[in-house]
This record gives sequence, C-alpha cells and structure tokens, in this order.
Amino acid sequence: MNQLLQSNLHKIEELCRANGVIRLDVFGSVLTEDFGAESDVDFLVLFRRDAQTNAFHQYFDFKEALESVLGRKVDLVCENAIRNPYFKQEVEETRKPLYAA
Repeated sequence: MNQLLQSNLHKIEELCRANGVIRLDVFGSVLTEDFGAESDVDFLVLFRRDAQTNAFHQYFDFKEALESVLGRKVDLVCENAIRNPYFKQEVEETRKPLYAA
C-alpha cells in the first residue's frame, strides 16, 4: 500500500465512519510507481443513504476531509455514478479496498 495512505489509514477509517461510508476503495496512479508529489488520489466510494442525509453535503464534506488529511487533491467517484463502461472496467480492474463498514 502507498505510504501516504498507510500513514493516514486510521484517520481515513475515522472519516468513513463519521460520513456514512459503506465502502471506500482506491484506484489509479496512487497504486503505481507513477504516483508523485503532484499526483491526486483517486477514491471510489459507496455512501449509506437515508432520508435525513443530504447527499450533496455528504459528498463534499467527505471529499474536503480526505483532502485535508492527505494534504493533496482528491478525486472522489461515487460507485453507483459511473456510466462510462470503459472507465468502469478500468476502475474495477485496479481498485483496492481501504475501508468496509
């Protein structure tokens, strides 16, 4: 696992619990040798939804919290929002789990 993720895993898990995350996976360059100081971190998320949850706030609050913990830009993709079959296949082939409720 990438050192940035490993060293912040406990904080990421706390954020997941606090923000109604069912599952959080990582994909993209963070899993490769191409990951550098300017690279963003790509996450795939599945949120718990209920009548009292504002999906907009849930998404952006979680994204901003991840960026704050990691100290870099985060691309946060909702698992159920992927429509492009090629992108979906790429994500499915490379994703690695970080958190599961």
